[in-house]
Amino acid sequence: MFGRVLILFAFAATETAFSLELPVADPKFKQCLQQLATKHHWSRPEDFTEVVCHNKDIVSVEGINDFQNIAKLSLYKNTISNLNLINLKQLKHLNVAKNALESITLNNLSTLSELYLFNNNLHKLTLENMPALSQVKVNSNQLTSVNFKHLGALAKLYLFDNKLEHLDIKTIPSLKYIDVRQNPMPDEFYDELDAQSGLTALHDGNSEDWQ
Repeated sequence: MFGRVLILFAFAATETAFSLELPVADPKFKQCLQQLATKHHWSRPEDFTEVVCHNKDIVSVEGINDFQNIAKLSLYKNTISNLNLINLKQLKHLNVAKNALESITLNNLSTLSELYLFNNNLHKLTLENMPALSQVKVNSNQLTSVNFKHLGALAKLYLFDNKLEHLDIKTIPSLKYIDVRQNPMPDEFYDELDAQSGLTALHDGNSEDWQ
């Protein structure tokens, strides 16, 4: 008698997991989220703490800002072109590498420490007011402009294979490592990097060498 009740309850729980209401429109993203919910027994967006959806043909993650307790969001190798993340105050790790990103907006991500944006199509990047951000990889984009403000923990910055001609490193006082190889930067900027005490800088030495 009791065994039968337990079996029916387990079946009902499984059905609930598969019919989870999620505030996202992209069917591939919704499918991935539903699989994660079933695996971890999550029943509400606020239950999600880690979202890993690699190589799923996801085009949009609209609705992700309702998942307020996500600490890790990894969307490697999809086809996302625009990303807008706001008020994800538990987010520590963000990976949107190898997508089709043309624009990204990051606001009020106070705990974000690792950001991976390499192999996209970004032309401009603004990162501001992220006190925990320590590592950024945005190599192999089309960057011509970057704007960094109030990034007190940023220690490692990977910018190689872009189209940058200058970077104001004075806005990154905690920087310990930077890679700006394969950018059309003048030798004067490389001299400025080399003059910084405690900074390891990888560069081409002469902007004509790699063209």
